[in-house]
Amino acid sequence: MEWLVLGHDRTDAEAPARRLAAMPRQMDLLRGLAAADRLSFTAPMLDMQGGRATGSLVVVKNDAIEDYLTAEPFETVWERREVWRFLAARSLAFPPLPGPGAPPVAATALVALDGTDAGAAARRQAARPLHFDRVGGEARCGRLLLGGALLDEAGGMIGSLVILAMAPHEAFAWAAADPYVTCDVWRRVSLYPTVVACLA
Repeated sequence: MEWLVLGHDRTDAEAPARRLAAMPRQMDLLRGLAAADRLSFTAPMLDMQGGRATGSLVVVKNDAIEDYLTAEPFETVWERREVWRFLAARSLAFPPLPGPGAPPVAATALVALDGTDAGAAARRQAARPLHFDRVGGEARCGRLLLGGALLDEAGGMIGSLVILAMAPHEAFAWAAADPYVTCDVWRRVSLYPTVVACLA
């Protein structure tokens, strides 16, 4: 199991300057976690025009979450954070992330929450094979960079993280056609434009 952390920046006039000031320390922290194999993924969340950072998306290994949150310099930048238990779909063949010298990849992160009614878990299980057929194809063609389930404290699936190498409008259309939407599994989908790049 891993942990997904979404940090949402404050929106006051000084917010970009605070982010810029904290960024060297944040990058040092992330590089250290990556070197120790405790970081799975990180990328900024951007505004819909893709130009300004509005937050951070970080996936850390299970044993790293407390150390990461304690040391994260962006705690002074973020207005709020969401922390989710995350189970990556390791059965899918995700493409390698950009390495040193590789160009950044424009992408969109979808954070989708299931319904909370009594039939939510059954709907997810019924639609899961159709959803996996679809995301499996996206992974094979290199458009699915990372995906998996968000979990509750008991380990039940209550949502999804999907990171697609697509522009936001493409990702919106993609989500609308996914079986988890058409079969009424995902009830709330948030889109975050991002760019995936090498930490080095």
